[in-house]
Amino acid sequence: MKLILLALVSLWAACGTDTAPPTTGNVESPSYWQDVEPILYTNCVSCHTPGGIAPFPLDDPETAMANALSVATETAAKRMPPWPPGGDTPALLHTRSLSAAQIETLQAWA
Repeated sequence: MKLILLALVSLWAACGTDTAPPTTGNVESPSYWQDVEPILYTNCVSCHTPGGIAPFPLDDPETAMANALSVATETAAKRMPPWPPGGDTPALLHTRSLSAAQIETLQAWA
């Protein structure tokens, strides 16, 4: 009887008691100030500013958040920022193209 009890206790201990689901990747969503704002100011705000040529500004957190889904959709489709002008253009200095990591950040933020 003691042997069976010892076996059951050992089996229970080996199984563990962690009931939390496994996590993958970054658990926290991106922060506007730390993660998103630098991307927007480097790549978007030159056009997305009040009175600019873009249809809405992205120069403050409120309007940026109001347009987050549009930002995520257009950047994922690589329609924004519109750079380079075409696939046949030579390499240009100071490209505003977004990296895959930047696009992922905007997706996670939206």
